[in-house]
Amino acid sequence: MRGEDTRWGGLDTRVGRGVICRFDRTRKAFYDRCQAGKEPGYPRFKSRRRWRSIEIPGASAAMLSEPGEGRWWRLRVKGVPSIRFTDRSGRLGAALSEGSWWNYG
Repeated sequence: MRGEDTRWGGLDTRVGRGVICRFDRTRKAFYDRCQAGKEPGYPRFKSRRRWRSIEIPGASAAMLSEPGEGRWWRLRVKGVPSIRFTDRSGRLGAALSEGSWWNYG
């Protein structure tokens, strides 16, 4: 897909994996509900304005910039504008200082 579409070629491969992981979980949950005899519902399209999260499998701490004077952290991913966010609970900063950032969440 990256070779056929230049928009995907400009993104970090982990971003594409995150999209595929979300789609796979949605599809699996749908069929699990079907097999359980529940009303499955149907996955619905979400416009880009409705997304409030990003999933990057295999992300590294090097992608993060700690806040300097302000409270904003920055996440840098190839092909995506710098993402600015706050660590409201303080868990991310604590996980990074302990060296266990991969367990964040």
